Amino acid sequence: MVKDDLSFAPVTLATRADFEGLFSGAGGPKHCWCMVWRRSAAEAKQNNPTSRKAQMLQRIGTGTPVGLLAYADGTPIAWVSICAARDLPQSRRAAGEGR
Repeated sequence: MVKDDLSFAPVTLATRADFEGLFSGAGGPKHCWCMVWRRSAAEAKQNNPTSRKAQMLQRIGTGTPVGLLAYADGTPIAWVSICAARDLPQSRRAAGEGR
């Protein structure tokens, strides 16, 4: 059995290209860019993949933590969303907070 060399890195400007490649590749979530819970009410009005991608990349560009990338032998293979609760306005609305 061959063991992959696994590593992990935060999604930052330095790893942005890997993040974009993972999302844009076959089977990637390029339709949503994992913005459903992150977007503000104003951003939710721009409900298309191009806008959601721009919204996510804007967060990465400003240094807002969005998650971690997983690499196997140096190739991005997965990601996990990690962020502060304050960065999830849609989940707060769904829970009835902020009313």
